Amino acid sequence: MARITAYPAITAVTGSDLLIVSDMGATGNPTKTVSVDALKDYIGSALTLGYKSYVARLTDFTVAGGTPTVIEFGNTIGSIDWGYISTGVWKGILTGAFTLNKTVVFAQSIVRDNPSIGANGVNGVVDVNEFPTNLITGAGDVNTINITQYGIGLTGASGKANVLTCDIEIRVYL
Repeated sequence: MARITAYPAITAVTGSDLLIVSDMGATGNPTKTVSVDALKDYIGSALTLGYKSYVARLTDFTVAGGTPTVIEFGNTIGSIDWGYISTGVWKGILTGAFTLNKTVVFAQSIVRDNPSIGANGVNGVVDVNEFPTNLITGAGDVNTINITQYGIGLTGASGKANVLTCDIEIRVYL
Protein backbone atom coordinates (compact mmCIF):
# COMPACT_ATOMS: atom_id res chain seq x y z
CA MET A 1 0.00 0.00 0.00
CA ALA A 2 1.33 3.42 -0.94
CA ARG A 3 1.73 6.30 1.48
CA ILE A 4 -1.51 8.24 1.87
CA THR A 5 0.12 11.40 0.51
CA ALA A 6 0.87 9.56 -2.74
CA TYR A 7 -2.84 9.39 -3.64
CA PRO A 8 -4.34 12.31 -5.58
CA ALA A 9 -6.60 14.64 -3.59
CA ILE A 10 -10.16 15.43 -4.69
CA THR A 11 -11.59 18.93 -4.54
CA ALA A 12 -15.28 18.03 -4.05
CA VAL A 13 -16.61 15.04 -2.10
CA THR A 14 -19.66 13.24 -3.53
CA GLY A 15 -21.96 10.70 -1.92
CA SER A 16 -20.59 7.90 -4.10
CA ASP A 17 -16.94 8.50 -3.11
CA LEU A 18 -15.42 5.66 -1.12
CA LEU A 19 -13.55 5.84 2.16
CA ILE A 20 -11.23 3.19 3.55
CA VAL A 21 -12.35 1.71 6.87
CA SER A 22 -11.16 -1.07 9.14
CA ASP A 23 -13.83 -3.66 10.00
CA MET A 24 -12.63 -4.83 13.40
CA GLY A 25 -15.16 -7.68 13.51
CA ALA A 26 -14.10 -9.16 10.18
CA THR A 27 -12.16 -12.35 9.80
CA GLY A 28 -9.50 -12.26 7.15
CA ASN A 29 -8.90 -8.85 5.59
CA PRO A 30 -10.46 -6.13 7.80
CA THR A 31 -9.71 -3.31 5.30
CA LYS A 32 -12.87 -2.36 3.42
CA THR A 33 -14.54 0.61 1.73
CA VAL A 34 -17.70 2.50 2.55
CA SER A 35 -19.44 5.20 0.53
CA VAL A 36 -19.81 8.71 1.91
CA ASP A 37 -23.62 8.35 1.58
CA ALA A 38 -23.66 5.10 3.57
CA LEU A 39 -21.54 6.65 6.31
CA LYS A 40 -23.81 9.72 6.39
CA ASP A 41 -26.91 7.51 6.75
CA TYR A 42 -25.29 5.49 9.54
CA ILE A 43 -24.26 8.60 11.49
CA GLY A 44 -27.71 10.17 10.95
CA SER A 45 -29.50 7.13 12.37
CA ALA A 46 -27.04 6.68 15.24
CA LEU A 47 -27.26 10.33 16.35
CA THR A 48 -31.03 10.83 16.26
CA LEU A 49 -32.47 13.31 18.74
CA GLY A 50 -35.50 11.14 19.46
CA TYR A 51 -37.96 13.75 18.21
CA LYS A 52 -39.06 15.71 15.17
CA SER A 53 -39.10 19.48 15.55
CA TYR A 54 -40.49 22.69 14.10
CA VAL A 55 -38.80 25.98 15.05
CA ALA A 56 -40.09 29.26 13.65
CA ARG A 57 -40.80 32.93 14.22
CA LEU A 58 -44.43 33.88 13.61
CA THR A 59 -45.16 37.55 12.92
CA ASP A 60 -48.02 39.79 11.76
CA PHE A 61 -50.76 38.06 13.75
CA THR A 62 -52.62 41.29 14.27
CA VAL A 63 -54.95 41.16 11.28
CA ALA A 64 -58.23 39.48 12.20
CA GLY A 65 -58.81 36.55 9.90
CA GLY A 66 -55.27 36.82 8.54
CA THR A 67 -52.40 34.39 8.56
CA PRO A 68 -49.05 35.15 10.15
CA THR A 69 -45.78 35.48 8.31
CA VAL A 70 -43.67 32.42 9.12
CA ILE A 71 -39.89 32.35 9.20
CA GLU A 72 -38.80 28.74 9.67
CA PHE A 73 -35.46 28.09 11.38
CA GLY A 74 -35.75 24.30 11.23
CA ASN A 75 -38.50 21.84 10.33
CA THR A 76 -38.57 18.03 10.36
CA ILE A 77 -42.32 17.81 11.13
CA GLY A 78 -43.91 19.17 7.95
CA SER A 79 -45.66 22.28 6.62
CA ILE A 80 -47.95 23.74 9.29
CA ASP A 81 -50.80 26.02 8.15
CA TRP A 82 -51.29 28.83 10.70
CA GLY A 83 -54.55 30.73 11.00
CA TYR A 84 -56.46 33.24 13.09
CA ILE A 85 -59.40 31.89 15.11
CA SER A 86 -60.43 34.91 17.24
CA THR A 87 -58.81 37.70 19.27
CA GLY A 88 -55.77 36.20 20.96
CA VAL A 89 -56.34 32.69 19.56
CA TRP A 90 -54.45 31.04 16.65
CA LYS A 91 -54.20 27.51 15.38
CA GLY A 92 -51.58 25.56 13.43
CA ILE A 93 -52.88 22.63 11.40
CA LEU A 94 -50.99 19.62 10.02
CA THR A 95 -53.05 16.44 9.73
CA GLY A 96 -51.85 13.61 11.97
CA ALA A 97 -48.55 15.30 12.90
CA PHE A 98 -48.92 15.86 16.65
CA THR A 99 -48.89 12.59 18.59
CA LEU A 100 -50.95 12.94 21.77
CA ASN A 101 -48.91 12.81 24.99
CA LYS A 102 -45.71 13.04 22.91
CA THR A 103 -45.97 16.62 21.65
CA VAL A 104 -44.43 19.56 23.52
CA VAL A 105 -44.78 23.22 22.51
CA PHE A 106 -42.51 26.04 23.69
CA ALA A 107 -43.41 29.61 22.72
CA GLN A 108 -42.39 33.11 23.73
CA SER A 109 -43.93 36.36 22.59
CA ILE A 110 -41.40 38.96 21.63
CA VAL A 111 -41.82 42.45 23.03
CA ARG A 112 -40.23 44.76 20.48
CA ASP A 113 -40.34 47.86 22.66
CA ASN A 114 -40.44 48.53 26.38
CA PRO A 115 -43.87 48.56 28.04
CA SER A 116 -45.56 51.95 28.13
CA ILE A 117 -43.96 53.30 31.28
CA GLY A 118 -42.70 56.86 31.50
CA ALA A 119 -39.59 58.32 33.07
CA ASN A 120 -38.71 56.99 36.53
CA GLY A 121 -41.37 54.28 36.24
CA VAL A 122 -44.32 56.66 35.92
CA ASN A 123 -47.29 54.86 34.38
CA GLY A 124 -49.82 56.41 32.04
CA VAL A 125 -47.87 57.47 28.96
CA VAL A 126 -49.54 56.96 25.62
CA ASP A 127 -50.01 53.26 24.89
CA VAL A 128 -47.98 52.97 21.68
CA ASN A 129 -46.16 49.69 22.18
CA GLU A 130 -46.55 46.19 23.58
CA PHE A 131 -47.10 45.15 27.16
CA PRO A 132 -45.80 41.90 28.62
CA THR A 133 -47.76 38.89 27.42
CA ASN A 134 -48.32 35.28 28.37
CA LEU A 135 -48.77 32.54 25.77
CA ILE A 136 -50.63 29.32 26.47
CA THR A 137 -49.72 26.68 23.88
CA GLY A 138 -50.19 22.99 23.28
CA ALA A 139 -51.44 20.29 20.98
CA GLY A 140 -55.22 20.47 20.73
CA ASP A 141 -55.35 17.05 19.08
CA VAL A 142 -53.25 15.08 16.57
CA ASN A 143 -53.96 17.70 13.89
CA THR A 144 -53.63 21.05 15.69
CA ILE A 145 -51.39 23.29 17.77
CA ASN A 146 -53.14 26.03 19.75
CA ILE A 147 -51.70 29.40 20.74
CA THR A 148 -53.64 31.70 23.09
CA GLN A 149 -52.17 35.01 24.21
CA TYR A 150 -53.07 37.08 27.25
CA GLY A 151 -51.77 40.63 27.59
CA ILE A 152 -51.59 42.99 30.55
CA GLY A 153 -53.08 46.43 29.96
CA LEU A 154 -52.50 49.80 31.63
CA THR A 155 -54.96 48.91 34.38
CA GLY A 156 -53.10 45.70 35.19
CA ALA A 157 -56.02 43.62 33.96
CA SER A 158 -55.33 40.64 31.72
CA GLY A 159 -57.25 39.78 28.58
CA LYS A 160 -56.82 38.04 25.24
CA ALA A 161 -54.73 40.09 22.85
CA ASN A 162 -53.21 39.73 19.41
CA VAL A 163 -49.57 38.65 19.28
CA LEU A 164 -47.28 40.81 17.19
CA THR A 165 -44.42 38.30 17.09
CA CYS A 166 -43.62 35.00 18.79
CA ASP A 167 -40.98 32.32 18.55
CA ILE A 168 -42.21 28.73 18.72
CA GLU A 169 -40.67 25.28 18.96
CA ILE A 170 -42.79 22.16 18.60
CA ARG A 171 -41.29 18.76 19.44
CA VAL A 172 -42.99 15.48 18.58
CA TYR A 173 -41.21 12.65 20.39
CA LEU A 174 -40.82 9.36 18.57
